[in-house]
This record gives sequence, structure tokens and C-alpha cells, in this order.
Amino acid sequence: MLMERLASIMQKSLLVLFGLAFVFMLLQPFSDVGFVEPLSVMILAVGLFFGLRWLYRKLEDSSVSRLKKVFIGLFLAFVILQVLVINLSHAGVFGDPWHIQAQATRLIEGGRSWDIWIQMYPNLVPLVALYMLFIKMAGLTHLSYYAIFYTFNILINSSLWLLVMRIIWKKKASLAVFMMALLLTMAPMYGFLLNVAYSDGIAMLSLAVMAWILDRSLGRGRLSLAGFIGTAFAFAFAYLTRPNAVVIMVALAIIGLLAWKKQGKYQPLVKISFLMILGSVLGIVLAVLANQGIASAVGYDLNNPHVFPIWNWLYEGLNLRSGGEWTPTDRDYTLYHPGFATAKEADIAGIVQRLKDYNILIIPLFVVKFATLWSSGTFATGTDYTLFSASYNWTHGPAFLIQNIGAINIFWMTYAKALMAVLLLAIVLTLWKKREDVVSLYGFLLLSIMGISLFHSLLWEVKPRYQFMTFGLLLIAVAMSLPNLFGLNEAVFEPNKKKLALPWIMAGLSLLSVILMATVMQVQPKQKIVVNSQQHSTESYGYELYDYWMKPGESLTQAFKLPVPADQIIWETASTGKLKLEIQKQTAEGWQTVDKQELPRLDIPAEDISLPIITDLEAGNYRFKLSNPNPTKTSVRLLNNTQTLDYPQLIRLPNQETASLGFIIGQDQAVSKYPVGLIIAFALLFILTILALIFLI
Repeated sequence: MLMERLASIMQKSLLVLFGLAFVFMLLQPFSDVGFVEPLSVMILAVGLFFGLRWLYRKLEDSSVSRLKKVFIGLFLAFVILQVLVINLSHAGVFGDPWHIQAQATRLIEGGRSWDIWIQMYPNLVPLVALYMLFIKMAGLTHLSYYAIFYTFNILINSSLWLLVMRIIWKKKASLAVFMMALLLTMAPMYGFLLNVAYSDGIAMLSLAVMAWILDRSLGRGRLSLAGFIGTAFAFAFAYLTRPNAVVIMVALAIIGLLAWKKQGKYQPLVKISFLMILGSVLGIVLAVLANQGIASAVGYDLNNPHVFPIWNWLYEGLNLRSGGEWTPTDRDYTLYHPGFATAKEADIAGIVQRLKDYNILIIPLFVVKFATLWSSGTFATGTDYTLFSASYNWTHGPAFLIQNIGAINIFWMTYAKALMAVLLLAIVLTLWKKREDVVSLYGFLLLSIMGISLFHSLLWEVKPRYQFMTFGLLLIAVAMSLPNLFGLNEAVFEPNKKKLALPWIMAGLSLLSVILMATVMQVQPKQKIVVNSQQHSTESYGYELYDYWMKPGESLTQAFKLPVPADQIIWETASTGKLKLEIQKQTAEGWQTVDKQELPRLDIPAEDISLPIITDLEAGNYRFKLSNPNPTKTSVRLLNNTQTLDYPQLIRLPNQETASLGFIIGQDQAVSKYPVGLIIAFALLFILTILALIFLI
């Protein structure tokens, strides 16, 4: 009786949590890309519901052989799309991925000192080792670093979604095809796994493997030895990349405990969950040993005095002003208390003080943090580690993307929020109607997803991308829930007076939404446009400074392409003397100088240089010609660690090494995130939604 009550409480708790996630996804207007007009999300969600319902029913009527062919075609399109994504554009990364690349480059080149950032966060060391492997493989195969990097990411990304779809296919073939079709429209999400990668892809694949092992074991009624070993290794990778994966063990324990009391058909689940927990414990041991071995191999001291105690993240998570998100101020608070023991003591004292200060306000803070996790339809995968100082530092990309990135982000976010709201609604409806037994794979998925949400809401610091690691599990849970949403009784859609008024209501909301886009939405900060950039200075990227001594009269040239016009250059190249800079454009007659600049001596730390140069440049092919007009040699600080730079055009030095100048080329005038073209596009989508309502209701 007690366990029945606990199972009921768990189901109701999950219903409330996913209900809140649905509400925040649908109505929360603040996002990582800017302020999203909320009515547009609601209207698109209605349109997507009817459009996806039509697609779902079409696929349901298809034969398995036809579904197989469609799935293969969709998956091949997915692979091709990944290749296009990595080739068409690239924006420079910052934060953890950037420090990891830089440290790996430094170690490969013989350096032994460690970036203070990596010393603070030892969880980054396994990724440093992985990136070192990429650089070594690039050298052995005579390929570029990015050829190895992107290939690895495509393999991880493709394996992840193929495994997810395999699990769904076993439930229902048409659902796997349906979810694969949806995945093709989620470019920002798998784009992040390709261009930034970080630890997300490996963690997501590991969790998907755990779900697959559980599903397979439930089908057989037992966990095989291979399944036990697979659990250990999958959890080891998950824990090594994301220690918050421990919530998976909690999810297994809960469903195992409930199954133990239910007995009968649930008895196999008790043994399976228990053995998978044991396998996970073994995985933690393997992860710890692997981490120690990797640290020793690369010369990293896991006990260095700069290591941040875990209390730091708990302290950051209790920042009411930031809504529990990371801030430099909270980081500096820990840094101002040097030494692990001192920092730990300071963080604990800070936690106690914040709990005293906030008192009852701590509860709204938890709600705000939960809302943050479920506020972004893309889970911030389109901005995290790439949107630097409100702009993307493109190394290359198509003109339309670069010039309209602000509007594109808003469109993707609006679509993604609407889509995620529909998918979350399927889970909410399933829990409400009690159509799926939560003491099962379904319950494991939901507990794991909300376990991560509660972990960050109640304990850790938070940002939308932290929820992204459960996205694979979420798609499986959604697929199991969709029949309860799209299989609603036709009586629900039969006409009556209230339903016949719905198209008119939608028309009114659409008009209001367009008006808000044209007025209120224009008030938010505009999008800064960077056209071409290599913004990482030598000192902060390569650590060992590289000074190239230019002889009197010597010149260096570096080509660059401008897909769209630019009118501002931020020069970030240090020098010990005055230099002459010519900006030359490629024409039918050859290279023609379009601007000349006398650069002053910039013998200061490279990361502090920000020399603006105002010049009007049309779209086209250009090059910098940097000359030494001095009678003596002049040192120019170049970026020579280019193996981890996805920059297509570099300087070829006399010693045959490659290098790059430091610069940011952009537009002085920021552009609206809601331009006329985007508003018209939304208006057309609104009209389609209204027409769907007229003909379908």
C-alpha cells in the first residue's frame, strides 16, 4: 500500500514538473538569443500540433518496408546535413572549449605549464587529453586538426541519434521515422555537438547507451554480463564527462524500489536496476582511475592549490541576483581565497550567509533556476561558447547567415520553443491520463530528465545548456508519449461554437503578435555583426609568445574574405614599432589598395589591444599587407598555433610555418533582431496556422 502511494506521488510529481517545464517553454519570453515575442510561440505551437498530427497519422498508415526506406533516406540526409553545417560556417569558440584547445596545443608543442582555468577545473583534463590525441592524429595522417575533430564529432552525433532512433523503432517504427524527421529541423542542437562539441555529445551518447541496455534487458527479463560491462563503461564515460550523471543511479534506485514492492511482472526490473546500479558504481571507480591516469600522463596535478572545491558551484547556484547562473564575481570570490582549504571554507561561509540573507526567497530562486533550464527551445546550443560579447566571431560563413544571424536566432528559438512545448505536452498528457507505467523504462527516462533539472535547480549553478545532456532521453520519452497526444479521440476536434471561434481568436492574436514584433520587440538590444574574425590574441591562445621579427622593408600578407560589407576593423596585433598597413582588394586587374593606415607602436599585452580602424569595405576578397617602414627590425606578435584554428587563410612565413594576425572585421551599426523580412515570415506562418484551423476544425 505504501509503495502504491509512493508510485502515485512520483507520477504526480513528474506531472507537476513536466507541466511547469511545458509552461515555461511556452510562455517564458527571455532567452539566450534575446527577447522572444511570446504570442508567436503559442501560435506556432498550435500550427505545429496540427501539422505534426497530420504527419504522424500519414506515417502510421505506412508499411514497415516503406518506413525503413524513408528512415534510411532521412538518416543519410542527416549525415549530409552535418557535413554541410561544418563546411559552410564556423564561429570562434570561447570559454572552456577554447581553453581546452589552447592547453592541448601547448602540451603538444612541448609546454609544461598549465592554464589557470584548467587548474581550477580538473574535469576538463580528460578533454585536454582527447584534443591532444586529435592533434597527434592530424600530424600522423597529414590532415588538419579540424578534419579529425569534425569526423569524431560526426561519429558521436550520428551514433547518438542512431541509437536513440533504434530504441524508438523497437517501440514503433513510424515513431522512429517521425522523430528522425523532427531531428532534421533541429540544426542548432546538433550543430553545437559538431562545432563546439565539449563534453555534451559523449555524455548524451553514454546516457542513451544506459537507456538502451535497460530497454533491452527488460525485453529479455535479465541483465546479461555484456549489459553489466556495458553499463559500467557507459556510466564511466558519463561520469568522466558530466559528474551530475549520478542522478541516473537515483532514477534506477527509485524504479527498482517501486518494482520490488510490486513484485509479479516487475520482479525482473528489481534485479536489472540493482545490477545496473552496481555497474554504475564500478563505472565511477573506472572513471576516477581513468581521470588519475590521464592526469598523470599529461602532467596535471589533481591536488594543485587552484582546484575549485565543489562548494563553489553550490555557492554560485545560490546567487539570487544572477538567478543561480555563473558570474565572474562568484568565481573571483573563490579566487580571492587562495588554496583549496581556504577556498572551501570561504565558499561554505558564503553559502551559509546567502541562505541567511535570502531566507524564504530561496524558494522563488529554485523556481527561477528551473525556469532557466526550460526557457530555451534550443537549450542555448546556438549561443553557448560561441556568442562572445553579443556577437559571433565568424572565421567563415555564408553572407545570409552572417548578416541575418540575429533574426535567424530569433526564428529558430521561436520554432524550437513551440516544438518543444508540443513535445512536452505529450508527456504531460500521458502522465495525466496515466497511459504509461512509470515503473518501467518510461519512468527511468522521466526521472533521469527531471533529476538533472532538480540537481541544478536545488543544488548547482544553472544555465539552459545543462538540460541539453538529457535531450536524447527526452526524445525517447516523447516518442513513447506521442500516441496519447496525436491519437486523441476525433470528438475532440468536432466543430462546436467555441471551436469555430478559434480561428478568429488566432487571427486576433496573430495581428497583435505582428504589432508587438514591429514595436516592442524593436526596443531590445540589436545584433552586432562581425563579418570575419580571428579575435584570439597570441598570448591568451598559445601561451608561449611568438614574436616574428620583420626586417626593414619586409611585408607580410594575409588574405581574408568578406561575404558582406564591413566598415570597422578592430586591430589586435601587437608590435614593437610603427607599421604600415595596406588593405587591398582583389579585382580583375589584380590587387588594388583601398585603404592605408599608419599603425602606432602597440608593445602591450596582446589581449589588451583594441585599436579601431574605420574604413568602408564592400563584400569581396581582400588581404592585409603589413610592412615594416622602420630602419631596424620590428617585432610583430603573430598567432602561430594554428592547428586548432578553423581559419581558412593564413600567412606563410619564410620558415614555412603558418601564422595569423589578430583582427575583428565587422559593422559599426547593429541590426534589429526582428527585421521586416522576419516579421513577414511569421505573418505567413500565422496565416497557414489559421487556414489549418479553418479546414481541420
